[in-house]
Amino acid sequence: MSSDNRIVSASAVGQNANIVNDMRLAEMLIHKQAKLDPHALMDASVKIKSILKG
Repeated sequence: MSSDNRIVSASAVGQNANIVNDMRLAEMLIHKQAKLDPHALMDASVKIKSILKG
């Protein structure tokens, strides 16, 4: 994450379909250069898709 709370890269390991979806959403957030709340990203109960919509 950059100093202005934008995601600049993402990585994942595993075989779960959720990981694939999360990576696609992370790519969209990177492309959109969205400013994000770091606490929301660390909260497992927050869905990444909801961050993209917000």
